[in-house]
Amino acid sequence: MGRCLRLIKIVPAIRQCVDTLADKHSGWKKIAPAWDAISASMEVEVGIDWSKGKNAPKTYKMMREARS
Repeated sequence: MGRCLRLIKIVPAIRQCVDTLADKHSGWKKIAPAWDAISASMEVEVGIDWSKGKNAPKTYKMMREARS
């Protein structure tokens, strides 16, 4: 997640690829609708570079719930 967010920060146009991936892969299809909320959670919880912490349990829970 962090790598994806760091890439999107550098190249914002790549964000639209999340939606494109959702059309091509079932795993992404479940994550894409929650992408912005999951991204925001990670940024608040640990930072996209993990500078604020080593664990992101809330973000991980959101990812698990989105995939189920």
